[in-house]
Amino acid sequence: MKVMPKLRRDKSKTQQIVFQPLLSTPTERLINKLQSSCPFFIDMARSEIIEILSLCQRKTYLPGDQVFSEGDIGDSFYLVIQGEIRILIDPREIRISSGQIFGEMAILGLNTRTATAMAKEETVVLAITKEVLGSHLSSVRCKVSINMARQLSENLLRADKTIQDLNNRLREAEDKVRELDPESTDGADALKLENYYRPIPEADEG
Repeated sequence: MKVMPKLRRDKSKTQQIVFQPLLSTPTERLINKLQSSCPFFIDMARSEIIEILSLCQRKTYLPGDQVFSEGDIGDSFYLVIQGEIRILIDPREIRISSGQIFGEMAILGLNTRTATAMAKEETVVLAITKEVLGSHLSSVRCKVSINMARQLSENLLRADKTIQDLNNRLREAEDKVRELDPESTDGADALKLENYYRPIPEADEG
């Protein structure tokens, strides 16, 4: 009797079948765009992006439309898919372009908006709520948190650069004032208008 050798199954070649939901063509295009050009999603798997999109609202704003106003109560942050957003913090203005997030402090404990966000041009955003941080996918929770922290770090670096530029301009202004008024020991005091105010003599009557 001839005994046939047993066939051993190579576990390394076992294939796992993963069922992906059928998505509309516009949604497929959006996922491809987010993966290829948006830093916030660039390290995320397709399934993770689908999970986030299921918890988000896609909104379109026309030029001049307000996304939110200073003092509003917020429970979501936004990611710009296309277009540009103006963040108005009197007297400054910050521009948020495609791929960047804004309003993230609303889900980090500060519910009241500290600035006004307005569309500079026709702009499409994703409104991302706190539910994302409660996603059943731990990888989504982790990556969203990391990407938010990365964006905050970049914002702080930009803010530091802006402050440094303002300090440099102030020093230059003080130096120029000292050139105009060598007797002044404090350039900041010399910048005061009253130091250069001279009363206009009244005209003689008659």
